[in-house]
Amino acid sequence: GIVSHARCGDKSPGDLQLVVAKGPWKVVVGVLMTIHLTISYTLYQQVLCRAICIKVLPGALGKGSQARVQWFALTTLLLAACYLCANLVPLFIDLVNLIGAVFC
Repeated sequence: GIVSHARCGDKSPGDLQLVVAKGPWKVVVGVLMTIHLTISYTLYQQVLCRAICIKVLPGALGKGSQARVQWFALTTLLLAACYLCANLVPLFIDLVNLIGAVFC
């Protein structure tokens, strides 16, 4: 945000990858963004799934194959829900507007 605003001012694009010129640096930025999102999603997803399991599905936190199957099912369901949300709402601002319309 700060670098984009310093470079573009009030005309900063919503998608920061639009600031990078086409060429090899755009590929590097895309790869780094993918790595960043994968790591961030994995960390947040583990915490969220554990919280869901504590409240709804405590058996998934135990030991054994049944617990592993439950954990796998929950994390896969959450991954599918996130993927669906990300692909149904292609722009973040649209998601913000949708949440605002539904809950406000």
